[in-house]
Amino acid sequence: MADNAEERLKIEEHQLTEGHVVKYTVSVPNLASLRTGRFRHDFRTACEVLSTSWKLDLVYHEVTEENELSFTVTLVRDDSKTTKVGARILVLVCDKHNCPIYLPYDFKKDEMYHGDTIQATVRRIAPLPLISIFQVQEIVVNVTMKISFCH
Repeated sequence: MADNAEERLKIEEHQLTEGHVVKYTVSVPNLASLRTGRFRHDFRTACEVLSTSWKLDLVYHEVTEENELSFTVTLVRDDSKTTKVGARILVLVCDKHNCPIYLPYDFKKDEMYHGDTIQATVRRIAPLPLISIFQVQEIVVNVTMKISFCH
């Protein structure tokens, strides 16, 4: 995959009857030389009933010699509305062929108001003792954000 940032990022947005979904697919190449990387995105739902604003921040950290891959994900509600909504973040780490390396990580809050945050740090080692994370060379991080109870 090329080093062009646009080719390493894909964003899909969908409106559902019970809310909104945004899926980010972020390619992280060259794991062996990775130090720290960050993906940030601001999002505003196109909701006719209750439009809300969000800040997503994904930080992936250097892969250690022990093959530990870690990342921190933060979602902040950034609008001034006083109505509560629900929010969920699902993070799935895959190889470059989009096959899962780990089980998905699921973080949610049923009630989020202005300024509320979901934040989590995940640390994992390679799933199989004979396979080094460095052999994977490139990972794809799928972050799905779902906003609910807004209409």
